[in-house]
Amino acid sequence: FENAAQCCKLNRQNCVLVEDYMGKSGPADCTLYNMVATVGHLVKDIVDGYSVPESLHGCALLSRQLGMVRYQLPEAWRRRSQAELAAIPPLFVPVCGDFYKLHSSQHFFTSKQQQQQQQQQ
Repeated sequence: FENAAQCCKLNRQNCVLVEDYMGKSGPADCTLYNMVATVGHLVKDIVDGYSVPESLHGCALLSRQLGMVRYQLPEAWRRRSQAELAAIPPLFVPVCGDFYKLHSSQHFFTSKQQQQQQQQQ
């Protein structure tokens, strides 16, 4: 989990971007709740034999904790040829591509007690 795409741009398929955590969990910031749910999903999948990229992909498709975000190269960089971009060390190229991103403003993690209450209704 990382809050800066620049820090994980070379390993996008194994990381999850998060918003800056403000120190309080609740309706306005559900980062920790959604991180717990995502880690639980990852642990279950890894035990079942899936890789981290496979698990994150499945979690992004099947859950509401994760989504995808796409960063595009700045206009000046898009004008360069593929050969020019390939010659530049990856650390010097701006962030671009698809990243997994944790939703922080919606609380999708439910406790067992909440699940039981929902089933009774």
